[in-house]
Amino acid sequence: MANGLCKSQLPAGVFLTLLNETGPGEQRTALLLDCQSLGVRVLPPSVLYSQAGCTAEGGRALRLGLTAVQGVNTQIAEQIIASRRRRLWPGFSVFRRTPRLERGGALQNLILAGACDGLGGPREGLLKEIGEEVPPALELLQKSAIWWVLTSAAIPRPLSCLW
Repeated sequence: MANGLCKSQLPAGVFLTLLNETGPGEQRTALLLDCQSLGVRVLPPSVLYSQAGCTAEGGRALRLGLTAVQGVNTQIAEQIIASRRRRLWPGFSVFRRTPRLERGGALQNLILAGACDGLGGPREGLLKEIGEEVPPALELLQKSAIWWVLTSAAIPRPLSCLW
């Protein structure tokens, strides 16, 4: 029994630690691919559910943290989390007023990474609401979201909104 428990719990715990200590880039991508190959589900970052870093969700799943999104540092992530604790946003128009999101492309990258999907509206609409052009890569992101990144050995350049 103990051996089975270790096999089912160890990968998620190990990857949780490694992902939170690894910087953006190829090493993090390789870790995410390893998670998938060992049966650990990797859930995308979400402004509704993510913490700053990666967290465990159940025994065999990890949720990517908000800082996995390019342009979202710990300070911005903590501000999103604090705002979420005070009240849940009724929609994107209220969420987007969170201070500091407009700087450095954080808000645009949160949209492109799918972290705002739970706030309503298609990604094109959210991008237009903040006055951003809809990039050609958005079609690819919508068809496969983050899962394409996690199941492919080749990471295309347009998906660089994640780390």
